[in-house]
Amino acid sequence: MTIGFKKLTIVFASHTFMGGTFVVGSHHLARCLANQGHRVLHLSTPVTPFHLVGWSNAETKGRFETWWHGGRAYHDGVIDYVPLGLIPKRPHANVILIGPYGNDVVKQLGAGDNIHLLGPRKYHQLPAYFQHADIGLLPLSDHPVNDGRSPMKLFEYGASGLPVVATRTAELTRRKLDFLLLADGMDEFVSQVKNLVNNDRTRARIGLSAKDQSSNYSWEAITHRLLYDTFRGVCQSV
Repeated sequence: MTIGFKKLTIVFASHTFMGGTFVVGSHHLARCLANQGHRVLHLSTPVTPFHLVGWSNAETKGRFETWWHGGRAYHDGVIDYVPLGLIPKRPHANVILIGPYGNDVVKQLGAGDNIHLLGPRKYHQLPAYFQHADIGLLPLSDHPVNDGRSPMKLFEYGASGLPVVATRTAELTRRKLDFLLLADGMDEFVSQVKNLVNNDRTRARIGLSAKDQSSNYSWEAITHRLLYDTFRGVCQSV
């Protein structure tokens, strides 16, 4: 029996988006209310660029697609929407992105007040920007090629005294760097960032280690080892 309420506009704020593996109470209520003729919007927690780490996951793709298309209308009348955020739980953290970008990047990331797209800068100018940062971010997708990658950005961050939060890979795990905090998945990535943002003393301690360890990986140091190992091998073979 349908009770004769006037038609309402109803918004559900839920922790679980519609269309995934899990079906929760807000999904059922939203559909029941929509079937009674009410206008229903189902709003889930934001999707963020860090979710791209799990891009191979069907639910992650579904959340991005829902956001990209401005929401998803179901046949029962429910409209599901997934907002985009840059860093979940940290709306007051400023994120600086340096490098060329197009209109698609502006559309996806340029709407937040805490997101700063600076465009391309000369390579030698980067330390001047890094000195004003607190943390270096190194999110990596789960593409197999990344498992053995040794990103140059890691030691550029470190040379500027920045703690680095990165997605865990086999190569980064093998390096056992004190200034590198590894995360298994997006939730742990965000937690690592949050802990560093909230602890000035920890950031300062890790920053000193970052400078010390990264000095062994400067291009000058690498060139010296390259020449030394090459000529040592030549002398031993004579």
